[in-house]
Amino acid sequence: MYTKDSKAVVYMSITVSIVIPVHNGQRDLAACLEAIARSSVAPLECLVVDDASTDDSVAVAARMGARVIPNTHRSGPASARNLGARCAQGDLVLFIDADVCVHTETIGRIQSVFREDEDVAAVFGSYDDSSPADFFSKYKNLQHAFVHRSARREAATFWTGCGAVRREVFLALGGFDESFARPCIEDIEFGDRLVKAGQRVVVDGSIRVLHRKHYTFLAMLRSDLFDRAIPWTKLILRNSALPNTLNVDALQRTAAAVVCLFIALLVPAIRMGGISSLLAWLTLFYFALTACWIDARRQGGYSPLAVAVLLGGLAAVSGNWVLFAWIGSTPLIHSTGRPALQGVWALGGGLAAGYHLVDEPLSLAAAAALLIAGLLNRHFYGFLANQHGFLFAAAAVPVHLFYYVYSVVGFAAGLVSHWLSPLKPRADLPPMEPILAPEPASKASPTAAGR
Repeated sequence: MYTKDSKAVVYMSITVSIVIPVHNGQRDLAACLEAIARSSVAPLECLVVDDASTDDSVAVAARMGARVIPNTHRSGPASARNLGARCAQGDLVLFIDADVCVHTETIGRIQSVFREDEDVAAVFGSYDDSSPADFFSKYKNLQHAFVHRSARREAATFWTGCGAVRREVFLALGGFDESFARPCIEDIEFGDRLVKAGQRVVVDGSIRVLHRKHYTFLAMLRSDLFDRAIPWTKLILRNSALPNTLNVDALQRTAAAVVCLFIALLVPAIRMGGISSLLAWLTLFYFALTACWIDARRQGGYSPLAVAVLLGGLAAVSGNWVLFAWIGSTPLIHSTGRPALQGVWALGGGLAAGYHLVDEPLSLAAAAALLIAGLLNRHFYGFLANQHGFLFAAAAVPVHLFYYVYSVVGFAAGLVSHWLSPLKPRADLPPMEPILAPEPASKASPTAAGR
């Protein structure tokens, strides 16, 4: 509020209740609560909703001064967050995951968004550039961060990794749909209802948190396919509207179509070129994935060596001794631990593989489609290169292109699932009633409040 006489700006206080659902997450929860305690802005309260944990999550939360709200039985994060929001007393409910650590300025930035724009009903941020050291964790967290930071400010969704909403709005809309009994798209569905109710949701890339989750390739695939692509497709079909936001915007849909064209050209190209063409394409992707293989080897995995033996055998059978020698040097190059040498080696191997495709028109057409898909995502690959170097970005390219492939498969599976069991409309969820706190939030411990 601005007063002309004093020429001063006086802000109304906006209180924040943090709600954290947890199920057997004691290690990450401790780091999460420690980060809240270091916040430069103290939340009004910190509510940890225990979703029937069997580890020491409750003891960790209680020891660090958070208010623990037990769920009588495991019912999923949507139900746990709803329970926490009903018990909250703040003007804003800030949802964060138990494996997320806020920055010291995160809560203050969230308050600023609501203070500066009274029309905003909800805001969410992004992951920061930090992540666990393994390749797939780095890739997945940075992909998520890039999507949120490059998105338009006005959003048509919501995110509970670090998302805040006005408490009265949340309760009036009935909260999250509790039919989602596992981590899924309950936040996306809630964001959809928010916007349809005439409320504004914004994404602010300056609001950042650290994500501690570790991803393996299979875990990433399972999450993207079964927890995102398929249920999100069903939600889109239920609403009969395709959103143009985040990772389903027009650019991403175009890139997915181009990757499908690449697959459509690659299959007949390999059929026509035979084992020689198959070897060249497999070797090309193998060398592109160099950083991924190096990371797997550092962690004691033998997959890069197994794939090298397989490709080396294929090269020997086809009589391609150049690729055989290049692939055979894999263990030696990996053992040096020198990124520059590994990068030169991978580039040379890729060029050697590509040389065998220059006389195949269909392979050239497939390569052109691949190049177009890469150009459409050049900003993302540049972002990855700035974070972890060109070797990491090169390895991320085939992984990212494969993401489009299984996303399309997920969309098709979502179509079938929608026809078999369509999502029922949930726009009429009844408002939720608040639950009165057993004690005032002001009596919460210093750790719970951050100060």
